[in-house]
Amino acid sequence: MGEAQGTLFEPEFSRSLKVPTSEQRITSHAGAVLLREADHQLGLVESLAEKIHDPRHPEKIRYTATELLRERLNPWP
Repeated sequence: MGEAQGTLFEPEFSRSLKVPTSEQRITSHAGAVLLREADHQLGLVESLAEKIHDPRHPEKIRYTATELLRERLNPWP
């Protein structure tokens, strides 16, 4: 007998996605949505950003270390 399986991640956003179509070939990066949700739920990037020393002047910061890490770790440009 198997154990009851619960939901690992419950998305906090609307599950319907609108994708503009074009004549170019379209590829799916749906896995990126799952990875983003996992990161938000587990706080992995935020935890990593807390460990990094940020020498920038607080009044001149436009993007937080967490935002910069998320952008840098995104595998799809």
